[in-house]
Amino acid sequence: MKLSTKRLGEIDLREQKLFSFPEGLLGFPQVHRFVVLNYADDSPFKWLQSVDDPHLAFIIIDPLLFRPDYHVALTEALRRELGVTESSDLVLAVIVTVREAPEDISANLQGPLLFNHRTLLGKQIVLSDSQYTTRHYILREMRELVNV
Repeated sequence: MKLSTKRLGEIDLREQKLFSFPEGLLGFPQVHRFVVLNYADDSPFKWLQSVDDPHLAFIIIDPLLFRPDYHVALTEALRRELGVTESSDLVLAVIVTVREAPEDISANLQGPLLFNHRTLLGKQIVLSDSQYTTRHYILREMRELVNV
């Protein structure tokens, strides 16, 4: 199956893992199937491309790259929902908002994405009682890591 996308051109989906998000993403409950693609070979960023809507794609990143203390507590219900048997099944990512100035590029740590690479299930959760917000500035937080 080929998918023609707005940003990435044509993608051969036979070579990709398709993740199912049964509840969709926040603001996009009707969009359930996604593929994760490299942004560039040497980049920490990736694309989360919708298979259901070829015009919908998000830039994502592993939050531990700029917030090594970032932690998402997994409930037993969430583990069951995603079919998690081993912690290594899960990959964590957050959605990035790109702005013109690189210093203003931010990540949503309050609404992380969980991917189970074994079951190919995904879910976006909301950390309600959290120190995290929807706007963590990636470059600023990386500088703070270097200066500590």
